[in-house]
Order: sequence, then C-alpha cells, then structure tokens
Amino acid sequence: MYIKLFFDYYERTVYIPDGYVKDVKELQNNFLEWMKEQPDCIVDKKGQSGYSYNETDFLRYLNTVLISGGEKAYFFDNIQKKKYKTIHF
Repeated sequence: MYIKLFFDYYERTVYIPDGYVKDVKELQNNFLEWMKEQPDCIVDKKGQSGYSYNETDFLRYLNTVLISGGEKAYFFDNIQKKKYKTIHF
C-alpha cells in the first residue's frame, strides 16, 4: 500500500507491505498515540511542552510497532502511476 503523507509544507510517500493496514485513519490515530510516548518527539522550551514529529518518526513507528517479520516499510519517491491513500498531519 502506498500512503502519501502531507505535512505543512511538504509531502512524502511511504510504501507499507500488504496486510498491515486496513484503515488509514486508524493508522494515523495509532501513530499519534504512539508518538506521544516517544521522548524524542516531545519538545520542551521555556517551560512549554509540545510534540514534534515528521515522516521519519512515522516510518520508525511502522517498522518497529506495526510491521513484523522481515518486511519493512520505506519511502518511495516515484509515485506517479501508483494508487495511494493520504494522511494529512
């Protein structure tokens, strides 16, 4: 499955092996819940905390939590003729 990730100023396409994603919205929600527990995604500046994440954090989630076995998700740069779903962050 190809998923196009849209961030504020850029986009990136990720390939996820078949069988791991049934609902893209659920995938996004599960990633955001996971991200909240990752120390490197928490930013604390001058006593104010927030979250910071990008496509590499999403790929890390896919390959460490979602996908098992020898399969891996990866970024895919040539998506012109492929069908894809989208996630907006």
